[in-house]
Amino acid sequence: MSHLSLLGSSLLRHRIVLLGRRLASSEAPHQNEITAGEQAIGLLVFFTSCLIPAAYILSKLEYYKEV
Repeated sequence: MSHLSLLGSSLLRHRIVLLGRRLASSEAPHQNEITAGEQAIGLLVFFTSCLIPAAYILSKLEYYKEV
C-alpha cells in the first residue's frame, strides 16, 4: 500500500484510549503552591517584558521609516 492510503486509513480508524495507568503521576505533589497574587505578578512581568519593547518600536516607527 502507498503511504498516502495508510495515512488515510489511520485517520479514519477509531482509537480506544485506556485511561487507567496513563493518567497516574509518579511525582510527589508540590509542597509550595503558587498563590493567585504570585501568578498575577508573574503574568504582569512576563507581558510587560514583551510589550514594552514592542511599544517602544511602534512609537519610533516614523523615525525608522525616515532612516
